[in-house]
Order: sequence, then C-alpha cells, then structure tokens
Amino acid sequence: MVNVKKFSPESASEAAKLLEDGAAVVFPTETVYGLGVRADYKQSIENLYMIKERDGVKAITLMLPSIDTVEKYVTITESKRKQIMEELLLGNTVVLNRRAGVNIAYLSKNNSIGIRIPKNNEAIILLTMCKFPMAVTSANMSGQPSCTTAKGVYEQIGKRVPLIIESDICHGKPSKVIDLRRGVNKVLRA
Repeated sequence: MVNVKKFSPESASEAAKLLEDGAAVVFPTETVYGLGVRADYKQSIENLYMIKERDGVKAITLMLPSIDTVEKYVTITESKRKQIMEELLLGNTVVLNRRAGVNIAYLSKNNSIGIRIPKNNEAIILLTMCKFPMAVTSANMSGQPSCTTAKGVYEQIGKRVPLIIESDICHGKPSKVIDLRRGVNKVLRA
C-alpha cells in the first residue's frame, strides 16, 4: 500500500532509504512531481519504465543536488562552462555528452545525458540524502498530463510506488530542455 506523507526530514529520509534499496519514490520539484529511482541500479531504471508504461527508448534525466556534482557524469568544455552552469542554475535540463566510464549508460540510448538541478529545497534535501545519482522523470503515466498534486500522482501511479511525498510547491510547467552538445543551443522542450 502506498504511503502519502507531507514533506519533512523524516519522510525524505524514508524516501532515501527506499531509493537505496532499489524502490521508486515520488517527490515534489518546483515544476511537477518527479518519479525517482537510483540511476546506478539498472533494475530500478527498468522499474521506472514499467511504472510509467514508458517506451524504453525515451531517455531519463539525471537529477543532481548541486553544481559541484555535475562533472562526475558529463563532459563540459571550457567554452560552454559558463552557459551550462547558468542553465543548470535556472532549473533547466541540459543535455550533454556523458563522461566516459560513467555507469549509467542505460539512461539514454546514445552518449548523451540530460542533467537537471532542481530549484527547490525539498528536492535538494532528498537528493543530498542519497549517496547515489537519481534518475527522475515526471510522476505520471506515459502520455498523460504531468502531475502538480499528490492526488493527481496517486490517481495515475499511486498503486505502483511505495511512497509519495506531498508538498504544494509544484507550479506545473516541466523544465525547459536544452541540448548543449553542439555549438549552437537547441531547445528540445520550451
């Protein structure tokens, strides 16, 4: 049975433990509710696709707690460093080339990966509690509207996850996605 709990340090700690054990959890971001799993555990990624009934060719974003953690996963050229950091600090998802040897290749079907740093403290607290990278996508069934309330999440995927952390911070517009792998910015989702 799914638990719906208000955000608190205790509920975030419970979520971090569930994630560490390979489960999927739902938590609020400043945009929409996110469905998160361990990015370094392939079975968790497979579970995320199953929960959403999502096409396995669609990439999943790597959500990180701070700018300091970004270069562990992607390659950043000096010429793009300032622009990439600015976009990340705005809460946008930035698509970059995955760093060689990073064991999260199953997040995308090519050498790229989308990176996002949320702009709200609740998500950052949870991400910081996790000692592993987190793969996150919107907490909804594939093809359905993104959820901005815990009730909406519960109605779509509630029976498929052990914990939904509730908050009233979601504003409803998914993050902008920008491909910065090439020499020119390419907006993939405005």
